Order: sequence, then C-alpha cells, then structure tokens
Amino acid sequence: MIYLQEGLGMEKGQILKRPILAIILTPIMLASFVWLEEIAKGTDIHYLRWEDLILNDFFVEIMFGAFIPLAIGTGLLLFSRIEEAPGLLKYSLYAITILCLISTIFVAHSLATVPRGGKQTSFDISPDTFAGNITPHDNGEYRGVAYQTVFTQNYTTTWVIVTNLGTSGDLAHLDVRLQTTKPVDMSGDLHFDVILYRATDEYLQDQPFNLVYNYVSIDLQGTGWNGKIAVPSLDWGSYSEYERMRLEGYKIGFQLWLELRGTDPGEEVEFTADVTDSFRVSDFRVDSSLQNGVAILLCGVFIGIYVQILGKLVISRLRRTASAVISNT
Repeated sequence: MIYLQEGLGMEKGQILKRPILAIILTPIMLASFVWLEEIAKGTDIHYLRWEDLILNDFFVEIMFGAFIPLAIGTGLLLFSRIEEAPGLLKYSLYAITILCLISTIFVAHSLATVPRGGKQTSFDISPDTFAGNITPHDNGEYRGVAYQTVFTQNYTTTWVIVTNLGTSGDLAHLDVRLQTTKPVDMSGDLHFDVILYRATDEYLQDQPFNLVYNYVSIDLQGTGWNGKIAVPSLDWGSYSEYERMRLEGYKIGFQLWLELRGTDPGEEVEFTADVTDSFRVSDFRVDSSLQNGVAILLCGVFIGIYVQILGKLVISRLRRTASAVISNT
C-alpha cells in the first residue's frame, strides 16, 4: 500500500512537472523566436554596434535558426499533457498556446511584408575600353554606340547604388579619352549611361530596370578628344524596412554613345574610348522569394499545431455540453 501511494505521488509529480516546465520555458522560447526574427530584418536600429553589424551578415541563418526555440517551446506544450493538468495550470497552458498562435501569425505576416536582410556589400569596378563605329543617320547626323556589362550579381537585393569614385577625389566626373581610327571634323554630344538590368535581361532586348545618364558637348577634331563628363549616381530601391522589394539578381551596364554633326567622313569610322575612373557598386542583400516562402510555410506548420491544441479544448467542451443536454433530456 505504501509503495502504491509512493507511485501515485511520483506520477502526480510528473504530471505537475511537465506543465510547470512548459509554463516557465515556452514564453522564453517564444520571445527568443520573435526577437531573432526581428533581428533578421536588419533594420537601422540593428546597426548601432559592430557586433550587431556582424550578426546581420547571417540574416538567413538567423531567420531559420529562430524556429529552433519555437520548436522547443512547442514541444514542451505538446508533451505537457494539457488535458491532464490541474485547472489553473491547464488554463495557463492554453493561454500560452493562444499567445504562441498570435505571435506566430504576427511573425508570418511580418515575413510576408518585410523581406529579411542586412548584409551590405561593396565592390569597386572599372570599365574596359569601349569600342564602336560612327555611322551616318538621318538629317546629316552621325552616331556611334558602345556598351559593356561591367558587373553581375545573382543574389537577391533590395537596394543598389553605383557611384563614381574618381581618380583625384572627384566624385562627380569621369575622365574620358576618345580616339578615332581616322581624322574627322565633327562636333556634338558624348553621352554616358549607367544602366541597371535584371540578371536575366539582355542588352537591347529588355527594358532597363533603372538608368541614369549625362552628356557633354565635344569638338572631335582630328583623331581624338580628351575631357570630363559628370555622371550622376544610380540609386535604385531602398533598405528601409517598409520600402523593400526584391530584385532577384542584377547586372550593371555602361553605355557610351556619340551624337555628332560635321564633315562627312565618307565611310564608317571606328572609335575607342577609355574611361580611366573607377566605380563603386553597393547593395543590400535580402532573402529570396524561395527562402521567404519556406519560412512562412514553417510558421504555418506551427500555427496548425497551436490550432490543433486549442481545437481539442473546443471539441471537448462541445462534447461535454452535448452530453449535459442529452442527460437533461
């Protein structure tokens, strides 16, 4: 009889131990999940310290790693045997389950509306020599076009900026050295375009995603022209939390073209142009649509678990009500 009482006491202790553990640890795990998902946003507030900047380099890992404490907390709820817990503990567990449900729905909505991100990268690039042909067009005009793709990235970004570094501290002007294969006597405009394409787009086949340009008047006498041209910075997108969009890979193209009038050179004239200055490409990486979709799907799995836990409570209440009605009749 003594052993039976001891066994019952131990079993009762186990019944109490599980819900108490869930009540203590599950809110902590839930708070960790929400906090990590907020960190994975990589917003301005998370750049206050150097260690936070390092954390944002791993925003994808943080986004998925946040589900580990959520899984631990959910496991504690599932193994706490809510139905067998005493009254106060039982209702506390159901209250925590509702909190988990609301918090996970909130995070799922946040994932759907704010791409996770944070890693900022910068690259210095320099164009190769431009090469093209000056050919006659209507109304006595001569044109020449040269294009090159100077930079390509295949990851997802929400912000791209291209700035001219200059060679002498000048952030606004490019040094250009233009050469023709035969002497000419022309004047007109030299244009320089900085073009942003999707990574899958092709030059002259797809519309640019963004473009900035400028031109300078030139007198092309003989076989060469040296000068400067001001080129504005290309600035697309935003890393601001609620202004983000996804660009699934991008490429940067430079186009130099001439629009001239003057003495007819008699035939097509080849030209080359050297741009001696360099550029800096900076971007802000975010999660891809696939990564984001998987994270939202994981939220849906946990939401389904919480709904199932609460559904058992509703079903049991309905059964009790139905039994009471039947017994009274």
